[in-house]
Amino acid sequence: MAPVTGIDAATIRQLAGVGRIRALITVAGTPGPPHPTARLSRALATLDFMVSIDIYLNETTRHADVILPSEFASTIAPAGRIT
Repeated sequence: MAPVTGIDAATIRQLAGVGRIRALITVAGTPGPPHPTARLSRALATLDFMVSIDIYLNETTRHADVILPSEFASTIAPAGRIT
């Protein structure tokens, strides 16, 4: 079976901004730069549904319909292992 790769954060922002992605789950971070831009905020606002799994309330969680706490997020966020 050939490995399957996903799409990068820039493509997620672009597709969400034009309505091609309608739902999103984020884990321990923002789909983009550490400090969300106005363009990212607009893209997240277009989603029909969003779940954010994080240990902190942040710009990304503000757009979430559901926010779930995560022990996993607390172990990787300080180390900077997920962008």
